[in-house]
Amino acid sequence: MLYPRIGKPLFKQLGDIIMQMIEEGKYNPGDLLPSERELAEQYSISRVTVRQALNALAQDGVIFKKQGKGNFVATKRIETKLDSLLGFVEEFVVKGMQCKISIVKQGYEAAPPEIISSMQAQDSPEMFLIVRQIIVENHALGLDYTYIPRSVAYQLGEVDFKKVIICRLLEQRGYKLSSAEQSITADLPNTQECSLLEVTGKTPVLVRSRVAYAEGNLPLLYSRTVYRGDRYQYTLTLSRSPADDPYFLN
Repeated sequence: MLYPRIGKPLFKQLGDIIMQMIEEGKYNPGDLLPSERELAEQYSISRVTVRQALNALAQDGVIFKKQGKGNFVATKRIETKLDSLLGFVEEFVVKGMQCKISIVKQGYEAAPPEIISSMQAQDSPEMFLIVRQIIVENHALGLDYTYIPRSVAYQLGEVDFKKVIICRLLEQRGYKLSSAEQSITADLPNTQECSLLEVTGKTPVLVRSRVAYAEGNLPLLYSRTVYRGDRYQYTLTLSRSPADDPYFLN
């Protein structure tokens, strides 16, 4: 029931009710919500008010719209804090989440020039490439391309990359990961990524590019990870130090 005289707009009240129903499991990710007409009749409000509520929920990422089909409950984004160095699979294992790894490709091949430069591998451009798809809680989430220099990769032996955490395997082989440089950008997926991530070519994806270093500033691996933007996000806590400069501009 909505209450017109409590000082809270009706569209926000309706949004709160839908949110509560999602949190209680009455609507699950992927479920179709009642139509604007059905909601307007159920709560005795105008379709304009219903549309305001649904638009606000869509802006917050709670629901998403499909043209001609209606409004659906969105899958909750997985959050990762930018405060530690964890591998592609490792971050989900640490969270205790169920994940499945599929090997799309593995083997030696010439790395792209930008990766050769990042890895300081001009004398040995051929690297071991592992392409992995990760499925988290039964939904495709990401695709990872990891390049490892030949001088390191040959020491890994015959391993099943569906079952090992690469960072921990490298540490077991005597390489201690100490730091990484990474960038995070928005992009559009290529044809293969569309298929494996179950998205269209117009769906934005989150791309993390990273060079991980072992002690002694040794480039150990390069990874390019493509995440579904509707299912994954980074968070970062910022702090501010007081400034001595005046608060006004000259």
